[in-house]
Amino acid sequence: MSEDDQAYFSRRAEEEISRAQASHHEAAVSAHYRLAGYYLDRVFGPGPEPGELLVSSR
Repeated sequence: MSEDDQAYFSRRAEEEISRAQASHHEAAVSAHYRLAGYYLDRVFGPGPEPGELLVSSR
């Protein structure tokens, strides 16, 4: 993914988080946080699958 794309998705995530924090309706808050999560997944990749353990290698 290009740096421009990463910057775009990061900005969109920040905007969605701001909108979630400004929203007063529970469904709107949830929708904005969900959208922010999708944008962050585009930048950083999806997290572990449910039930998958995170293991640190030293």
